[in-house]
Amino acid sequence: MSSDASMLQQSKPHRQGTLVVPPYNAGTGLTRNRASSAPVVHEHIHNKDVCYPSNQANKSKMPPFTFRNVLTFYGAVSSIATLLIPVAVTSGYYLVIAARIFQLSNIITMPLSGMLCSSSLGWRAIYYIYGAAALIVTTVFFGFFRDTAHVHRNVSEKEMAKISHGRSAISGRKRVPYLAICKDKHVLAIWASALGGNMSLMTLMIYGPTYLNKALGLNVQETGLANSIPYILATLVKFVAGPLSDNLTSVPDTWKMIFFGAVSQGGMAVGFFVMALTRVKIIAQIAYTTAIVLAGVNMVGVVKCAQMVSRQYIHFVMAVNSMISWIAIFILPMIIGVLCPTHSPEEWAVFYIAGGIWVIIMNIPFPFLATTQAADFTKPGWGEKKSNGVVDSEL
Repeated sequence: MSSDASMLQQSKPHRQGTLVVPPYNAGTGLTRNRASSAPVVHEHIHNKDVCYPSNQANKSKMPPFTFRNVLTFYGAVSSIATLLIPVAVTSGYYLVIAARIFQLSNIITMPLSGMLCSSSLGWRAIYYIYGAAALIVTTVFFGFFRDTAHVHRNVSEKEMAKISHGRSAISGRKRVPYLAICKDKHVLAIWASALGGNMSLMTLMIYGPTYLNKALGLNVQETGLANSIPYILATLVKFVAGPLSDNLTSVPDTWKMIFFGAVSQGGMAVGFFVMALTRVKIIAQIAYTTAIVLAGVNMVGVVKCAQMVSRQYIHFVMAVNSMISWIAIFILPMIIGVLCPTHSPEEWAVFYIAGGIWVIIMNIPFPFLATTQAADFTKPGWGEKKSNGVVDSEL
């Protein structure tokens, strides 16, 4: 073998029976990808991308519930449900409910839906257009995305070497310490904040158009536009909040998380109170928009704290956050039905006052328990007991 070939062989990343993961950083627990500047979902994907089976034999052993397969299934189900909405409407109430359970969406759908409802195409065109678009996007995602970098056709050996450089190799996967996570006071404070914030945000996302149309008196097209603006601004604010948090190097990370969490959740509560107390349309719209926009700042507040505390188990903590959002979606119709049966401004005022108080109460523990320190259950050797040469790990 020539010297050039030998050097090339040595430069290739080692892929024999190992898993490559980001190194543990005692200070932040994050890799050097400025994770705080991006949504946690992106960080989760990043970690998943660099944690890969190292030999070709493992390709055939990939579990069926990978990120790619799960998200593709979700996209396909949502797309088909959207396409079937017009048929379900003519078939019965319960079929509509079943189809709606499998959907989501916001920034583009709201203004476009308003225009379509006001056009000759009618409301049915909304579901046909969105359903077809969702199927196309889901197909493209499935064709391009891969769960691990080493099986992606667009990742070269040189790029793979850069991805694996400086990362420690371990074998196998550790079990998630579910009980320890659920008993951790810092995690419980994070979930309490999510319970208050997510339920309030779901109210604005789901019933925001109803409030704008019934209580404020906007027509359908105006409602669609007015409901899309907050989400566009919220997206822009997220891109600003991350770098801003990173550049405030003179401020301790814990204080920054508390500050941004307070701005996010406190801003939502104040928005609720203003909407409850005013009858001026423009002031109510500003309060509504502000509440949604500031909710996006929580990515570098409570959500960042969740990542700092739970580190490699962030997926479970965020899964519970998502479950809280789904619970809110299921119980909100009952609450709205009781407090706002006719959707009058007076009824919504009662609801928003109660909602603002709820947000404040559920966020009280967070400032006292927020921390950048990794929980004990994330540290090497936690939960392992050696007895007669046998190692047992806590579930």
